[in-house]
Amino acid sequence: MSDKFNDSQFRARFDLALREVRKVLDNTRHPVLAENSQHAYDDKYILVDSLVNSSISALVETLSRIGLTPPHLATLSEWAKHRNVTLRFTSEQRCTFLCEAVRTLEGDSVEVTSSTSSRIGQLLHGKESTTTTTVKTNVKEYSWRFTNSYKVV
Repeated sequence: MSDKFNDSQFRARFDLALREVRKVLDNTRHPVLAENSQHAYDDKYILVDSLVNSSISALVETLSRIGLTPPHLATLSEWAKHRNVTLRFTSEQRCTFLCEAVRTLEGDSVEVTSSTSSRIGQLLHGKESTTTTTVKTNVKEYSWRFTNSYKVV
C-alpha cells in the first residue's frame, strides 16, 4: 500500500460508492462531498463528529467480535481516564489440506473431413469420411481449509 494519498483514486472510489448509496437511499436524499455543497461552518464539526462516532462504533463492534465483553470495555474505559491503555492481540492462522480431485475438462470438438482415394474405401465408406476429435484435459484441484482466530491477551 502506498503512503501517498491519491486524490483521483479516492474520488473514483467515492463516486463508485456514491452510486451504490444512491441505490439504497430514496429520492429525497442526494449525498455529495462536503466541499461541493452549501453548508455552514459548524456543519463541518457535525460531519466530523458523525464520522468519529461511526469509527468508534465500528471499533467497539470489532473488539466485541474478538472477545471483549461490555464489562471489559467498561474496565478499559475506566483505566483510560488515568493512563494510556494498550491492548495486545494474538492471531492464529491455520491452513489444512483437505483433498485432491482430478477433473476432466472437455475442449471443443473438431470435425475433420478426409476423402478416401482407394476404391475399396469408397465402396465401404462412401466418398468422404468424417472424424471427430475432442481434446480432454485432466485438471488437478486441491482443496484447503483456511481459518483465522483472534483474541485479546
